[in-house]
Amino acid sequence: MKLYIMKREALEMFKANLPVVYGKYYTEKTNQWITDICGEDPFIEFKDVTEFKLADLNSDLTPGEIDLNNCKILYEKLQFLSESQASDERLWAGLAHTTFYDYMRKRWGYGYGKKPKSAEKEAGAIQTRFFYRYTGRSGFYRNTLSKCWWVGHNT
Repeated sequence: MKLYIMKREALEMFKANLPVVYGKYYTEKTNQWITDICGEDPFIEFKDVTEFKLADLNSDLTPGEIDLNNCKILYEKLQFLSESQASDERLWAGLAHTTFYDYMRKRWGYGYGKKPKSAEKEAGAIQTRFFYRYTGRSGFYRNTLSKCWWVGHNT
């Protein structure tokens, strides 16, 4: 399976325009809309890794238990990452919008019954889950995928 990072220009453009594009997370089943908005492929191939899946969202586990399982899975499968690489928002934004796009949408209910509320609130939630909303380590632990790697790394 291929891992992708998001180009810096695309990352900044999406974060700046989340109040306008947040509805796409609810309506678009594939990530093609991202390329359409950018006018080019906003991702760069980072690395090939052995195929793996995140924890099953349809299990009887609680969201917290699923996240804990994902901490184990993501760290085990991506333990080759240096702390510098794992600190790079482009990596986690890339994975959230490519390899794990459908998983992320399903995990947070986008397109699976959840209805958008205010643009500001929804854009903020998407920025936290798919990107980094805060600088420093707090961003690492709020992004859905990054959080799992860092918890695995630190335990």
